[in-house]
Amino acid sequence: MMRSIFPSLLAVLVCMSAALSNDNQASKRIHEVAQPRPLPEGAPRASDVIMRSLTLREGTNEGEHDTFRALSDFHVNRLEWAYIRDRDFIARCREKGILFGGAASSAMSHVVMPKGDSDYAALACVNLRGEPVVPTWKRAWNPPGNWWMCVNNPVLEQRYMEYLKSCLDAEAQVMQRDEPEGNGSAVNWGGCFCDHCMEAFRKTLAESTTAQQRAEMGIGDIETFNYRELLLRQNAPVGDDFRRFDGGELKRRFTEFQEAATLAFHQRTRQALNEYAGRKVAFSCNNGCRRWTPVELAFDWCFGELSFRHATPDFIHNCMLQATSLQRRQVVTMPKKSDRDDLEGWCRLTRQTIAMAYACGGHSMVPWDVYMPGDAPRYFGTPEQYADLFGFIRAGAEYLDGYEYAGAVGAGLSCDLFGDRMPIELHGGEGVCAVLRALPGKTDTPVVIHLIDWSEKPGPLELSLNPAAFFGKRPLKMRLLRPAPFDKTKHAQAESSQVFGELVECVSLDGGYKTTLSLPVVTPWAMLVVEPDNSLGSGVWQPSIQANRGDFYRQKITVHLATASNSANLHFTTDGTNPTKASPQYSGPIELAESTTVKCVAVLPDGRTSEVASATFTKASDAPIPAVPDNRSVRDNLKLWLTADSLNLADGAPVGKWSAVVGPDAIAEPHKTFDGLITQPPTLAVDAANGRPVVRFDGVDDSLAVKDFANANLAGKAFTIFMVTQAEDEGFGMCGNGIWGSGGDPRLYLQRGSFRYNGLENVVNLHPANRGPTISVFMHDGKESICAATDDVLSNPVAGVPVVPEFGSGGNLAIPFWSGNKNCAGDMAEIIVYDRLLAPPERQALEAYLAEEYGIRYVRRWNR
Repeated sequence: MMRSIFPSLLAVLVCMSAALSNDNQASKRIHEVAQPRPLPEGAPRASDVIMRSLTLREGTNEGEHDTFRALSDFHVNRLEWAYIRDRDFIARCREKGILFGGAASSAMSHVVMPKGDSDYAALACVNLRGEPVVPTWKRAWNPPGNWWMCVNNPVLEQRYMEYLKSCLDAEAQVMQRDEPEGNGSAVNWGGCFCDHCMEAFRKTLAESTTAQQRAEMGIGDIETFNYRELLLRQNAPVGDDFRRFDGGELKRRFTEFQEAATLAFHQRTRQALNEYAGRKVAFSCNNGCRRWTPVELAFDWCFGELSFRHATPDFIHNCMLQATSLQRRQVVTMPKKSDRDDLEGWCRLTRQTIAMAYACGGHSMVPWDVYMPGDAPRYFGTPEQYADLFGFIRAGAEYLDGYEYAGAVGAGLSCDLFGDRMPIELHGGEGVCAVLRALPGKTDTPVVIHLIDWSEKPGPLELSLNPAAFFGKRPLKMRLLRPAPFDKTKHAQAESSQVFGELVECVSLDGGYKTTLSLPVVTPWAMLVVEPDNSLGSGVWQPSIQANRGDFYRQKITVHLATASNSANLHFTTDGTNPTKASPQYSGPIELAESTTVKCVAVLPDGRTSEVASATFTKASDAPIPAVPDNRSVRDNLKLWLTADSLNLADGAPVGKWSAVVGPDAIAEPHKTFDGLITQPPTLAVDAANGRPVVRFDGVDDSLAVKDFANANLAGKAFTIFMVTQAEDEGFGMCGNGIWGSGGDPRLYLQRGSFRYNGLENVVNLHPANRGPTISVFMHDGKESICAATDDVLSNPVAGVPVVPEFGSGGNLAIPFWSGNKNCAGDMAEIIVYDRLLAPPERQALEAYLAEEYGIRYVRRWNR
């Protein structure tokens, strides 16, 4: 099976990482942490503004949609993913300096048929009955536009090539391929079983298998073998149900064959198009934001349709970093949803998405002519809503192009490039995140700190920095750049002249030897430009007062003092008074257990002193106190406690039995997977979850189960289940059904991204903050309501879900969960099960315990 090339963000960051020492600030520079990213030819530059127009729209009145007018309104310099072959329009774009990109897809409308030939069905993917396959989202459309083209059909390939050539003949400069998964996706809807696919699959089997392997798969004479006929004899399901069909090794090979055929199709057609054009034609594709299989990597950059629920700082940050690690550029759409509720909030979220995407080294397309799910109309944003941001992007090319990622903090972001102490800290502004970018290796050029406020009501904030990570001992000069309020006349003038400086406000800030800045409100985006100030003489650096980020979530907080003036001594107080040379001299970290104001001054040997630095650390009074899983109040209802910490095994050792602290053990008993493989034990990964061990499931054949546990302990009653996991896939988790990790009604599906009880329609959707260690809690009240929590974010209850007397397929507790025929990889660190609904204080005490154990930022116990 073609698996996504999805490098762990932790691994990406470790490859880029540079460790800071604690107190002497002998850190690597930000310019050294930023790494060069060579991009394929034709990929967008960081400051490019990209828009889509599905088709050519030529409104004559001001209120009507007009593609060319929108290009000017939003300062667009790349029009891509456009199903337009109008030579005159494309020529107008190019005369205006706008790059034009054509588009193709798996739809039959993107082939060129000879006159009089309308037999599109002969070119389509078909199911076992020979009927054209239709993807789920196109079933309300009319044929043949909703039919899926077959990449193994040589006539289809010829007709598709004619379409691509016609796009270049119309002067398209680049191309975009929607729905690139081709026949690989068609398997999910029961295809393709056309004669071309059957013969190509037969040849593949003949070349890649032995006679013994074929016999084991039920294949007789390979020269006459036809997979479609075999499936019909087996009464295999037709259409969507084929996805869930347990076809064993032969189905697995068929799926891999279709995926490989799709990749080969794109490679052949791209090469043929390059030969026709006499140049390399840059080609992008759609990847759903984060899908990077070999098919997507056969293209030069990717567009992704961003769902509304994924429009978060963490998701966008990780999405762009993933593309960076693969030397690709990622473009996303505005957040998509099917309703028009809360238009103001939707606009705000879209603006935040645009800012975050560009800050992290990617792009967000102009919100104009955007497809929405279901029957919702396409979205057309206005210049009044968004043009200020795109003008800001064009004006900021100097601080975007060539700049690369060097870390991020705030708003739930996870970044370990500098260990637990980043070069900057944010104070106040809980919804603000900051992204560092620099020109790799060019240590005298400005560092840019992108500030994005994700809150509904932004407020002022404070930023502390470590000067050694910027320009060593040199003083600093700082300017805050932010979009100027929209002015239609100024924007028209800027578009006409292609000079965009008037669309930016510049605020000069106090710099010099200061390490703490007070910043104005950001709505939603600003660039803080930090550069050396060579006009100032020598001075004494204001000390920095920092705490490890993780300590803000612990019972005690450790404070570090430092200065870039290496010969200076640091003197501090903790009683709120200003320090002097007579105050205690700093010699190591200061541990605080209660709210405290720390003040510090740097004193040089010649007596010169710095400006006093001050920081107040306030301990929250209402944070829950951690309680162990077998504490007195819950001990009698504790039915299972599995923790990887109890396993006395070497790193990488197989876990054939996960011995329980309380309750029955989880055992790795061999059984068949949906892929037809025989399961194997998972392995132990030590120090994997913030220094704690986990049981690692590879997403191929690893499996553990506690036999009969769900029916014996959870059916017909209330329960509270805790699960600590880390995974790239939100589908990772466990189930209370078949020992193979799935099963029929009644269901019990416990995943990082959702909780299902009885029927699939009874679902609580969850949104883990990141792919790192996460606490998930699943609850049934014992009557007719379910709810769940992720890292203390409690869902709304789902009513009308009464308890069931037993769970389907044996009622086991099996890990990992299989979604359809997809095995989800991930790490399981801890499982704790109670056979009653815990009261909120009890649940929060257990969550606090797990957060402390795994270094999870659960409840913020300290504020600065």
